[in-house]
Amino acid sequence: MQKRDSWIDCLKAFGMILVFHGHVIEIAFGDQRSGALYHQFQYIYSFHIPLFFFLSGYVAKAPSGTFSRFIRGKFFTLVVPASFFVLLMTGLQFVYDLLTNSGAQMVHYMQMLLSPLGGFPKTAWPAWFLFCLFSAHVLFWITYPLYARMKWVFLPALFIVGAASIVKIDLVSEILHIQNNFWFINNAPMACFFLYLGHTLKTYQVHPSAMPTLAKVVLAVALLPLAYWLAPFNSGPFLRDKEAVILAIAQIGDPLWFLLSAGLGIASLGLFVDLVKKSGWIARIGELSLPLLFFASVFFHIINVRLIVLFYSYVQAYPVLVTIGITLLSLAISIPVAIVMQKLAPQLLGAPAARGPILPPLVKG
Repeated sequence: MQKRDSWIDCLKAFGMILVFHGHVIEIAFGDQRSGALYHQFQYIYSFHIPLFFFLSGYVAKAPSGTFSRFIRGKFFTLVVPASFFVLLMTGLQFVYDLLTNSGAQMVHYMQMLLSPLGGFPKTAWPAWFLFCLFSAHVLFWITYPLYARMKWVFLPALFIVGAASIVKIDLVSEILHIQNNFWFINNAPMACFFLYLGHTLKTYQVHPSAMPTLAKVVLAVALLPLAYWLAPFNSGPFLRDKEAVILAIAQIGDPLWFLLSAGLGIASLGLFVDLVKKSGWIARIGELSLPLLFFASVFFHIINVRLIVLFYSYVQAYPVLVTIGITLLSLAISIPVAIVMQKLAPQLLGAPAARGPILPPLVKG
């Protein structure tokens, strides 16, 4: 078995913490478009999703074998977990609606269950990332020969295509005669750009562990506040009410500011994490990133708004402290259950060839 890179796992851990915290503060700041919480939101969303695409590319190998075999592998490691989350969330939503007498019709739950067919996980929205990553990997496989021949021309060209497919999302849908962002194909070129960015750095063995510790400390101390400070400078145009990068709805604002903010965010966090990567419990959280994505869905759809309402007066008085507290509470609840989920059903959580107590391997190892 290939040894895990603790730097990758720790980066995933911090990325998941940012996902949980971003979902909390997104509800907490309400209609406000200024203040500490909104600035945090702009900072987190400027790079946390590109970070996960980057990490996926960092561990990705050059495509080999047949296209059908490649697709089959990505289907079981990405689409199956996302669909599993939708199934679980639909069940939870049904129970919750039953207890609260919401009066929802059965057709509503059927629509939830079938939503993965269109690549839109309606009842487990944070799982959109997995569907988008699947489409990005398909594009990665198709374009890799071109990348291998002329990578330094290909990479900027792919970024331009990625920005255009998001900025001109309606035009792309009209040309292809499909709904906007079907299977997140409008996001896929930009996601694929960050895949290639990670893959390229891995190919050239660019890793912060090769840097002197003092240099890492100095750069991390300089770049972390710079990335935080620059996040609001991306002034759009934004199509939605939140003036921030939100890749889930194909919103990046100004493409060059987006690239700068995402690059600074990834680089600064990567340097910082390399200084603390020996922490085993942080790396363990990173190993749980897939099941934790499910709990991000649970808290995003059902729990966060109720916690904010419950502690509303405290949120108004101490917004930063209370939202951090809610985030830590969410993680404290989610992590133990995620460990159990991973042990019981690893085949549905990105390890289809694993053996578990409930299901046999879904594919041959």
